[in-house]
Amino acid sequence: GEAQEGGAVCLDGASKLLGLGDVTIADAKADNGGGIYAIARSTVDITDFSITGCTAPRADGGSIGAGRGGGVYITGSSHFKAKNFFLVTNSGTRGGGVFASGESKVELNDAAEVRDCKATTGGGIALEGVGTALTARGKPMVSSIRILNNKAKDSVPDGDNAQRGGGVFAAGEATVELLGDVHIKDCVAGKHGGGVSLQGGSVLTAENNVTFVNSDSETESGGAVFATGDATTVTFKQNVEVLDCTASKNGGGVALESAAKLFASENVRFERNRATSGAGGGVFAGSG
Repeated sequence: GEAQEGGAVCLDGASKLLGLGDVTIADAKADNGGGIYAIARSTVDITDFSITGCTAPRADGGSIGAGRGGGVYITGSSHFKAKNFFLVTNSGTRGGGVFASGESKVELNDAAEVRDCKATTGGGIALEGVGTALTARGKPMVSSIRILNNKAKDSVPDGDNAQRGGGVFAAGEATVELLGDVHIKDCVAGKHGGGVSLQGGSVLTAENNVTFVNSDSETESGGAVFATGDATTVTFKQNVEVLDCTASKNGGGVALESAAKLFASENVRFERNRATSGAGGGVFAGSG
Protein backbone atom coordinates (compact mmCIF):
# COMPACT_ATOMS: atom_id res chain seq x y z
CA GLY A 1 0.00 0.00 0.00
CA GLU A 2 0.94 3.65 -0.33
CA ALA A 3 -0.46 6.76 1.34
CA GLN A 4 0.55 10.10 2.81
CA GLU A 5 0.19 8.77 6.37
CA GLY A 6 0.21 5.04 7.12
CA GLY A 7 1.09 3.10 4.00
CA ALA A 8 -0.85 0.04 5.19
CA VAL A 9 -2.73 1.07 8.37
CA CYS A 10 -3.79 4.50 9.69
CA LEU A 11 -5.37 4.86 13.16
CA ASP A 12 -6.79 8.13 14.49
CA GLY A 13 -8.98 9.20 17.41
CA ALA A 14 -8.49 6.40 19.96
CA SER A 15 -8.74 3.70 17.30
CA LYS A 16 -7.44 0.16 17.91
CA LEU A 17 -5.62 -2.45 15.89
CA LEU A 18 -5.57 -5.93 17.45
CA GLY A 19 -3.64 -8.52 15.51
CA LEU A 20 -3.28 -12.18 16.47
CA GLY A 21 -1.52 -14.79 14.40
CA ASP A 22 0.74 -14.79 11.37
CA VAL A 23 0.08 -11.35 9.90
CA THR A 24 2.59 -9.53 7.68
CA ILE A 25 2.67 -5.97 6.38
CA ALA A 26 5.19 -5.77 3.54
CA ASP A 27 6.55 -3.16 1.14
CA ALA A 28 4.18 -0.33 2.12
CA LYS A 29 5.14 3.33 1.79
CA ALA A 30 4.06 6.66 3.30
CA ASP A 31 5.45 10.07 4.22
CA ASN A 32 5.16 8.96 7.87
CA GLY A 33 4.50 5.45 9.12
CA GLY A 34 5.36 3.33 6.13
CA GLY A 35 3.59 0.35 7.68
CA ILE A 36 1.46 1.65 10.58
CA TYR A 37 0.52 5.21 11.55
CA ALA A 38 -1.23 5.71 14.93
CA ILE A 39 -2.15 9.04 16.54
CA ALA A 40 -4.51 10.60 19.11
CA ARG A 41 -4.53 7.91 21.80
CA SER A 42 -4.75 5.02 19.40
CA THR A 43 -3.65 1.49 20.38
CA VAL A 44 -1.81 -1.19 18.46
CA ASP A 45 -1.66 -4.59 20.23
CA ILE A 46 -0.19 -7.31 18.01
CA THR A 47 1.12 -10.87 18.37
CA ASP A 48 2.86 -13.04 15.74
CA PHE A 49 3.16 -10.04 13.44
CA SER A 50 5.78 -8.85 10.94
CA ILE A 51 6.45 -5.51 9.25
CA THR A 52 9.02 -5.80 6.48
CA GLY A 53 10.38 -3.65 3.68
CA CYS A 54 8.28 -0.59 4.54
CA THR A 55 9.53 2.95 3.96
CA ALA A 56 8.89 6.54 5.02
CA PRO A 57 11.15 8.37 2.60
CA ARG A 58 12.05 12.04 2.58
CA ALA A 59 14.42 13.06 -0.15
CA ASP A 60 16.67 16.07 0.33
CA GLY A 61 14.42 19.10 0.13
CA GLY A 62 11.30 17.09 0.88
CA SER A 63 8.57 18.16 3.28
CA ILE A 64 9.74 18.92 6.81
CA GLY A 65 8.36 16.41 9.30
CA ALA A 66 8.11 13.60 6.77
CA GLY A 67 10.28 10.51 6.84
CA ARG A 68 9.29 9.44 10.38
CA GLY A 69 8.84 5.75 11.12
CA GLY A 70 9.68 3.50 8.20
CA GLY A 71 7.77 0.66 9.84
CA VAL A 72 5.69 2.35 12.56
CA TYR A 73 4.84 5.95 13.50
CA ILE A 74 3.05 6.70 16.79
CA THR A 75 2.29 9.98 18.52
CA GLY A 76 -0.33 11.73 20.62
CA SER A 77 -0.30 9.44 23.69
CA SER A 78 -0.70 6.34 21.56
CA HIS A 79 0.43 2.85 22.57
CA PHE A 80 2.22 0.23 20.47
CA LYS A 81 2.50 -3.20 22.07
CA ALA A 82 3.99 -6.23 20.30
CA LYS A 83 4.82 -9.85 21.14
CA ASN A 84 6.52 -12.35 18.83
CA PHE A 85 7.13 -9.45 16.48
CA PHE A 86 9.54 -8.96 13.59
CA LEU A 87 10.44 -5.51 12.24
CA VAL A 88 12.85 -6.10 9.36
CA THR A 89 14.44 -4.07 6.52
CA ASN A 90 12.35 -0.94 7.05
CA SER A 91 13.71 2.55 6.42
CA GLY A 92 13.00 6.23 7.04
CA THR A 93 14.76 9.49 7.78
CA ARG A 94 14.13 9.29 11.54
CA GLY A 95 13.27 5.92 13.06
CA GLY A 96 13.90 3.33 10.37
CA GLY A 97 11.84 0.78 12.27
CA VAL A 98 9.77 2.88 14.72
CA PHE A 99 9.31 6.58 15.41
CA ALA A 100 7.49 7.57 18.62
CA SER A 101 6.75 10.99 20.12
CA GLY A 102 4.14 12.91 22.11
CA GLU A 103 3.99 10.75 25.28
CA SER A 104 3.53 7.56 23.29
CA LYS A 105 4.68 4.13 24.47
CA VAL A 106 6.40 1.32 22.61
CA GLU A 107 6.43 -2.10 24.29
CA LEU A 108 8.28 -5.12 22.92
CA ASN A 109 7.56 -8.25 24.94
CA ASP A 110 8.76 -11.87 25.14
CA ALA A 111 10.24 -12.36 21.66
CA ALA A 112 10.81 -9.53 19.19
CA GLU A 113 13.38 -8.56 16.62
CA VAL A 114 14.25 -5.18 15.09
CA ARG A 115 16.71 -6.01 12.34
CA ASP A 116 18.34 -4.53 9.25
CA CYS A 117 16.49 -1.21 9.54
CA LYS A 118 18.11 2.06 8.54
CA ALA A 119 17.63 5.80 8.86
CA THR A 120 19.57 9.02 9.10
CA THR A 121 18.73 9.16 12.84
CA GLY A 122 17.66 6.17 14.95
CA GLY A 123 18.25 3.28 12.59
CA GLY A 124 16.06 0.90 14.56
CA ILE A 125 13.94 3.08 16.86
CA ALA A 126 13.69 6.85 17.45
CA LEU A 127 11.99 8.38 20.49
CA GLU A 128 11.32 12.06 21.12
CA GLY A 129 9.78 14.01 23.97
CA VAL A 130 8.77 13.86 27.63
CA GLY A 131 6.72 10.77 28.43
CA THR A 132 7.72 8.95 25.28
CA ALA A 133 9.17 5.54 26.14
CA LEU A 134 10.48 2.25 24.84
CA THR A 135 10.17 -0.78 27.12
CA ALA A 136 11.77 -3.98 25.84
CA ARG A 137 11.24 -6.99 28.07
CA GLY A 138 12.36 -10.52 27.20
CA LYS A 139 12.17 -13.65 29.31
CA PRO A 140 15.64 -14.82 30.34
CA MET A 141 16.36 -18.38 29.21
CA VAL A 142 13.04 -18.46 27.33
CA SER A 143 12.82 -15.65 24.75
CA SER A 144 14.71 -12.47 23.95
CA ILE A 145 14.45 -9.04 22.40
CA ARG A 146 17.03 -8.51 19.65
CA ILE A 147 17.99 -5.19 18.04
CA LEU A 148 20.37 -6.27 15.30
CA ASN A 149 22.30 -4.77 12.41
CA ASN A 150 20.48 -1.45 12.29
CA LYS A 151 22.17 1.64 10.88
CA ALA A 152 21.92 5.42 11.40
CA LYS A 153 24.08 6.68 8.59
CA ASP A 154 21.88 7.65 5.64
CA SER A 155 22.75 10.84 3.83
CA VAL A 156 19.29 12.50 3.91
CA PRO A 157 19.64 15.66 6.08
CA ASP A 158 18.25 15.53 9.63
CA GLY A 159 19.89 18.49 11.38
CA ASP A 160 22.29 18.11 14.28
CA ASN A 161 20.82 14.70 15.16
CA ALA A 162 21.89 13.10 11.89
CA GLN A 163 23.68 9.76 12.08
CA ARG A 164 23.04 9.16 15.78
CA GLY A 165 21.70 6.00 17.36
CA GLY A 166 22.25 2.99 15.14
CA GLY A 167 19.95 0.87 17.28
CA VAL A 168 18.00 3.44 19.31
CA PHE A 169 17.92 7.25 19.40
CA ALA A 170 16.27 9.10 22.30
CA ALA A 171 15.89 12.86 22.76
CA GLY A 172 13.89 15.39 24.78
CA GLU A 173 13.61 13.40 28.05
CA ALA A 174 12.49 10.18 26.40
CA THR A 175 12.97 6.89 28.28
CA VAL A 176 14.57 3.64 27.15
CA GLU A 177 14.09 0.56 29.37
CA LEU A 178 15.83 -2.69 28.44
CA LEU A 179 14.56 -5.15 31.02
CA GLY A 180 15.54 -8.78 30.80
CA ASP A 181 17.29 -10.61 27.97
CA VAL A 182 17.68 -7.73 25.52
CA HIS A 183 20.52 -7.77 23.01
CA ILE A 184 21.79 -4.90 20.86
CA LYS A 185 24.29 -6.22 18.35
CA ASP A 186 26.04 -5.18 15.11
CA CYS A 187 24.45 -1.71 15.04
CA VAL A 188 26.24 1.25 13.45
CA ALA A 189 26.00 5.04 13.67
CA GLY A 190 27.81 7.28 11.23
CA LYS A 191 28.50 9.62 14.15
CA HIS A 192 27.39 9.04 17.77
CA GLY A 193 26.06 5.97 19.56
CA GLY A 194 26.38 2.82 17.50
CA GLY A 195 23.96 1.00 19.80
CA VAL A 196 22.09 3.79 21.61
CA SER A 197 22.31 7.59 21.48
CA LEU A 198 20.75 9.72 24.25
CA GLN A 199 20.42 13.47 24.63
CA GLY A 200 18.31 16.21 26.19
CA GLY A 201 17.68 14.55 29.55
CA SER A 202 16.79 11.15 28.15
CA VAL A 203 17.28 8.07 30.33
CA LEU A 204 18.53 4.56 29.56
CA THR A 205 18.08 1.69 32.02
CA ALA A 206 19.55 -1.72 31.13
CA GLU A 207 19.19 -4.58 33.58
CA ASN A 208 18.84 -8.34 33.99
CA ASN A 209 20.90 -9.88 31.18
CA VAL A 210 21.37 -7.12 28.61
CA THR A 211 24.21 -7.12 26.08
CA PHE A 212 25.72 -4.55 23.73
CA VAL A 213 27.92 -6.37 21.22
CA ASN A 214 30.02 -5.36 18.22
CA SER A 215 28.42 -1.97 17.66
CA ASP A 216 30.27 0.92 16.10
CA SER A 217 30.43 4.71 16.04
CA GLU A 218 32.17 5.21 12.72
CA THR A 219 33.43 8.81 13.00
CA GLU A 220 32.59 10.04 16.53
CA SER A 221 32.04 8.64 20.04
CA GLY A 222 30.17 5.93 21.94
CA GLY A 223 30.45 2.56 20.22
CA ALA A 224 27.72 1.00 22.35
CA VAL A 225 26.15 4.05 24.05
CA PHE A 226 26.54 7.80 23.64
CA ALA A 227 24.96 10.17 26.18
CA THR A 228 25.14 13.95 26.33
CA GLY A 229 23.64 16.57 28.66
CA ASP A 230 23.68 16.99 32.45
CA ALA A 231 20.23 15.44 32.93
CA THR A 232 20.95 12.48 30.66
CA THR A 233 21.61 9.24 32.53
CA VAL A 234 22.62 5.66 31.82
CA THR A 235 22.06 2.89 34.39
CA PHE A 236 23.52 -0.62 34.03
CA LYS A 237 22.74 -3.28 36.64
CA GLN A 238 22.25 -7.01 37.14
CA ASN A 239 24.31 -8.65 34.42
CA VAL A 240 25.04 -6.15 31.66
CA GLU A 241 27.83 -6.74 29.15
CA VAL A 242 29.44 -4.30 26.71
CA LEU A 243 31.64 -6.33 24.37
CA ASP A 244 33.70 -5.72 21.22
CA CYS A 245 32.33 -2.23 20.51
CA THR A 246 34.31 0.49 18.73
CA ALA A 247 34.32 4.27 18.51
CA SER A 248 36.43 6.30 16.14
CA LYS A 249 36.99 8.94 18.84
CA ASN A 250 36.08 8.49 22.52
CA GLY A 251 34.36 5.76 24.51
CA GLY A 252 34.60 2.48 22.66
CA GLY A 253 31.95 1.15 25.02
CA VAL A 254 30.22 4.21 26.51
CA ALA A 255 30.85 7.92 25.91
CA LEU A 256 29.47 10.52 28.32
CA GLU A 257 29.65 14.18 27.36
CA SER A 258 28.47 17.48 28.88
CA ALA A 259 27.98 16.00 32.37
CA ALA A 260 25.91 12.97 31.37
CA LYS A 261 26.03 10.23 34.02
CA LEU A 262 26.62 6.47 34.19
CA PHE A 263 25.55 4.32 37.16
CA ALA A 264 26.78 0.71 37.11
CA SER A 265 26.25 -2.05 39.69
CA GLU A 266 25.74 -5.80 40.17
CA ASN A 267 27.93 -7.53 37.63
CA VAL A 268 28.56 -5.11 34.78
CA ARG A 269 31.33 -6.12 32.37
CA PHE A 270 33.24 -4.18 29.70
CA GLU A 271 35.56 -6.24 27.50
CA ARG A 272 37.49 -5.73 24.24
CA ASN A 273 36.05 -2.29 23.47
CA ARG A 274 38.20 0.21 21.54
CA ALA A 275 38.47 3.97 21.06
CA THR A 276 40.63 3.93 17.96
CA SER A 277 41.77 7.57 17.86
CA GLY A 278 40.62 8.95 21.21
CA ALA A 279 40.30 8.05 24.89
CA GLY A 280 38.46 5.54 27.02
CA GLY A 281 38.35 2.12 25.43
CA GLY A 282 35.63 1.07 27.86
CA VAL A 283 34.17 4.34 29.18
CA PHE A 284 34.90 7.99 28.44
CA ALA A 285 33.53 10.92 30.44
CA GLY A 286 34.40 14.46 29.42
CA SER A 287 33.63 17.36 27.14
CA GLY A 288 34.10 15.41 23.89
